[in-house]
Amino acid sequence: MWSIQSVKNLSNIQKALFASAIDLLKPKGEIVYSTCTHSPEENEEVLDFILNKFPEMKIETINLPLKCRDSLTSWGDKHYIKDVEKSCRIYPQDNDTEGFFVSKLRKTK
Repeated sequence: MWSIQSVKNLSNIQKALFASAIDLLKPKGEIVYSTCTHSPEENEEVLDFILNKFPEMKIETINLPLKCRDSLTSWGDKHYIKDVEKSCRIYPQDNDTEGFFVSKLRKTK
């Protein structure tokens, strides 16, 4: 069932859902974006899209009681906004868990 096309489709769906959630978010409200994939198309690329489309959204540093690895600032020929580094990549081998991606954002206006 997995294919690069399905990843691209999921990324587009996530961008649309996230944009709708931001429209409903109150000023100074927070939103957590989390996935159970390591796919940059569904993680850093979605955040990059949101940060470019909604300048009032800012990523906040997230501290979890797990080992978090750095987010990607580029993947293939794509380069993402530096602030995506504040997100957390959680790998199974580091925490005896499934893999996750977590980011916390705040609406400034």
